[in-house]
Amino acid sequence: MHFLAEGTPTDMAPFAERTAWEPGFDSGLQWCEARDIERVVVHWRDDCPSAEDVRLEYWKGQWPEKRVPKGQVTGGGFPGWMAEDDWFNGRWQPADTVLTVAEKRWVFTFNPLNVREFAGIRDFAALFRHTLRIRLVSDTNMPAVSSWEAYTDSTWFHRDIVIERETPAESTEKESAWGVEVYNGHLASRKRPQKSVDAAGENCAAVLRKPRTGSELVRFCVWTTRNEVLTTRDRTIVTVRTGETSFSFAPNDLDQGPIYLKDFGVLVSDTRHKATLRQFRRMRPESKTYYGRVFEMPEQTLARAWQDMPAKRSFYFVLGVEGRRQRFGVEPNGDVFRSHERQWFEKMPGRETERVKEEPNTVRWSFGFPAEPPTQRLPLRGYLPAMTTSWETDGLRYEQTAFATLLDRSLDDKPIRGDDPVVAIVLVKVHNTSNVEKNGTLSFRVEAGHAPVKLQLDRHGHVRNQHGKLRGVITPRKGRLSGTTDGVHYSVHLRPSESTTIAFKLPFFGLNEEELGLLEAIQPQRALQGVIDYWERRIAAGTRIVTPEPLINDFYRAHTAHLLINHERHTASPVSGGRELDIARVGSFRYGAYTNESVMQLSDLDRRGYSQEAANGYELFLHFQGTVPLPGDFTSHRGVLYGAGGSEHGNYNQNHGWALWGLAEHYFLTRDRDWLHRVAGNIVEACDWIMEQRERTKQLDAEGKPVIEYGFLPAGVLEDIQDYWYWLSTNAYTWWGMDRAVQALTDIHHPESDRLLHEAALFKNDLVRGFTASLQRSAVVRLQDGTAVPHFPSHQHLRGRSYGWIRETLEGAIHLLRCKLIPPESQMGTWVMKDYEDNLYLSEQFGYSGASLPDRERYWFSRGGFSQQPNLLCSPLPYLFRNEIKHYLRAYFNAFAAGFHADTRMITEHPLPHLGDWAGDHFKTSDEAQSAYWLRLMFVYEEAETLYFGYALPRYWFRPGNRVSIDRARTYFGETGVSYEVSDTGRAIAARITPPTRTPPSNIRIRFRHAEAKPIRSVRVNGAQWEDFDREFVHVPATTSPLEVVASFGGPAKR
Repeated sequence: MHFLAEGTPTDMAPFAERTAWEPGFDSGLQWCEARDIERVVVHWRDDCPSAEDVRLEYWKGQWPEKRVPKGQVTGGGFPGWMAEDDWFNGRWQPADTVLTVAEKRWVFTFNPLNVREFAGIRDFAALFRHTLRIRLVSDTNMPAVSSWEAYTDSTWFHRDIVIERETPAESTEKESAWGVEVYNGHLASRKRPQKSVDAAGENCAAVLRKPRTGSELVRFCVWTTRNEVLTTRDRTIVTVRTGETSFSFAPNDLDQGPIYLKDFGVLVSDTRHKATLRQFRRMRPESKTYYGRVFEMPEQTLARAWQDMPAKRSFYFVLGVEGRRQRFGVEPNGDVFRSHERQWFEKMPGRETERVKEEPNTVRWSFGFPAEPPTQRLPLRGYLPAMTTSWETDGLRYEQTAFATLLDRSLDDKPIRGDDPVVAIVLVKVHNTSNVEKNGTLSFRVEAGHAPVKLQLDRHGHVRNQHGKLRGVITPRKGRLSGTTDGVHYSVHLRPSESTTIAFKLPFFGLNEEELGLLEAIQPQRALQGVIDYWERRIAAGTRIVTPEPLINDFYRAHTAHLLINHERHTASPVSGGRELDIARVGSFRYGAYTNESVMQLSDLDRRGYSQEAANGYELFLHFQGTVPLPGDFTSHRGVLYGAGGSEHGNYNQNHGWALWGLAEHYFLTRDRDWLHRVAGNIVEACDWIMEQRERTKQLDAEGKPVIEYGFLPAGVLEDIQDYWYWLSTNAYTWWGMDRAVQALTDIHHPESDRLLHEAALFKNDLVRGFTASLQRSAVVRLQDGTAVPHFPSHQHLRGRSYGWIRETLEGAIHLLRCKLIPPESQMGTWVMKDYEDNLYLSEQFGYSGASLPDRERYWFSRGGFSQQPNLLCSPLPYLFRNEIKHYLRAYFNAFAAGFHADTRMITEHPLPHLGDWAGDHFKTSDEAQSAYWLRLMFVYEEAETLYFGYALPRYWFRPGNRVSIDRARTYFGETGVSYEVSDTGRAIAARITPPTRTPPSNIRIRFRHAEAKPIRSVRVNGAQWEDFDREFVHVPATTSPLEVVASFGGPAKR
């Protein structure tokens, strides 16, 4: 170790791995986290090479083109997508250096980055290189390097650390051994007050027991890094191991005061703090954690969540037909557009594919409605896939109804063909609301590829572009059409209270004469009624939920149509082997099949009762299994569930695990044993791929211990993040899917099930060991109540936070609870949820802040509890598993209110850049499916062999006279339903239940969450007195007969 002095630059070489990539020709260093290297010193062992024969190179990945300016605190919102460097994607970049030679000691410094290396980056003359690796390389055999030094912009700082810990009650020894390890720093010495005992070994420390205070104390000195950039990866981390407890902390965090690990009974301080554990035990916190404060708040309601959100910025609504890939959109100003991603038509050829090549990607039709915002905008009946919009100006009301239908077939015709031609119909009613005569006007214009189109109008109302391609047919009942090159103008004279309607028929592509005849034959009002009748039948066939909230009722129904419109039929083609397969596209225009999100949709279809549609969607992934690799350090893709015939999208490594889970979910929701026997081979092959790839990471370090990623999948990409690492969520979901799929195979007594059960258990053991080890190496994080808790990093080689909200929040430690790799109700689970609530959801780096949170104290309750993709993954679910219903409902209502747009009954993917905004592709049916699932779990929730009713229903829904219900809900036990009715006095609640009959549960539990949280006093089941109940739950043995359970909340309490 070099002589250290305060303020001198830090040498980061001791914290890198010495390695070679071309043995004999190179030698270098590799870090787990990128460093800003300013100076490199090389000491040659024997002979020195010629300076002309050796060059210094660094590993170039995303930097410098993608970078965060030094000192800038960012990571929330759009910057959260920024790519970072990894070990697997990049190239060796020769460095532009200045070499100073002093015999066997060579010193490299860097010239400005933009002089030779990146001359195009004119505003970034960096004198450092941000990298994970550096090396010396030669074209001939290179002499051996004795040692390296690699200096950054951090400097050394000396700290005296004091750690005091509660004496373990079971311990009787006067002294116990502590292990202390330092990363990015050096352990200088160890001291104890009074009687000092020398400690042998670099990682040992002797400890003094203090019987009077019931604690033990250790002191030691650390050389720690100091850097003005808070996000530097040079940060010193000290790991303390005591046998009973292991944790890590960042000494620089002591600048904000002592670190109090209340759950460990540990206080970490600097000698200047003069703090004691006894003081912190007695201290009342100045503030509480958000997690803790939720317990004290009134239960969240949709009304409060909605009121506390910023006003929404409106955007388009999707017009489509079930299973067809031609879709339109309608904007808040009434413009209709069609937009197609050329790749989806070309990768999966259909009858219209050749036309795609002749058409612009976008066509937009405008109608000249008033410039003012509409006075009303709402889907037809509040939930059907047809949009109604109204404007009022100068005594005239314009009412637009826009919908999509088929050109040449009835909506009810079977089979569905994904390439069926679709047309948009726009009906405009012009109504004179005044008591004087008025002239109504419209101006019809077309843009193609964002450029105005010169139009030609003939006497039949056909509107064509300058090349003769049809862009619309206009049929007014009354009034006059006139054409000019810039558009078609419509005028109509209306008497007081008179109205008229004009119809616009808009083809997706230009039509031939036969197709034009079909378009002309469409009767708009009859077509509209056909759309209404079709979607009412389709929606009525699935689960129905009724609550006191009309917005929620409408959304749950509307989402059925959104799902089926995005559930696209893959037309039979050579790509699909002549088979027709269904694609669960997760966005209507730009997004394809992101497997994990597609599974969210397919499982929601299953839960609603559309099991055949779900099976068709899974068939896509089964048919193309093993055809497309996942990006990562994998050796094969045999068995991988990701390929989707060209519609696969996203590259997420967690796709494989989600697909396995989805296949199991389909089985448990249908109990279709014949289907599972047919696909069992696919499942076994998918599990074998996991086992095969896991073998690659089962390595030991230089000390013979398992590496931190032992038994994990090889490094690969995350969700939207293309960096290759050993990601927490990827591995959690891979095990989760494998475990659930093997449970399904066990249920049918598959001959491979025992072997795979054993392998799944080994996988879980490796993950739990690895996640625990990474928890112990990662620095603890502070909470708002002044305590600190351990932190699970989002990938195995980190020792703290990742960059940005996607890595840290969306894909962070919460998934350990969702997948139940750690018990959700455990202390570890509490640490995770406290950290999310206090530090991630409302944060400049990892969540919402700034304009989205102008007053933290006012808005924390309603604007917290969700990520910047509020409805996609699992923010409410850990709370459900923990039976923390207040937290669950807050997370659900807040996420719903953040993403839901009342004027379209849709949920946006990302409320970005701020709450109230929107971003992404829509219908975003995967996010909607998750929100619908969370709503369904309030009514019916399966846990092992128990079926719960009303497990998480909001208390305010049980106000006097209210009725809430779910019917035709598919569960693991079969179809079921429950209806709660509250008496007018609120003193009795009746639950009428239709239990499942297919695979009855072992137990039924009915929850009654009284509006005022009153306990149940007495119960009657089917008219008879019932004694098996507690404060909120009534326990009923398995039955297939209808139940009427009446809980009373007056009279004496049950003894």
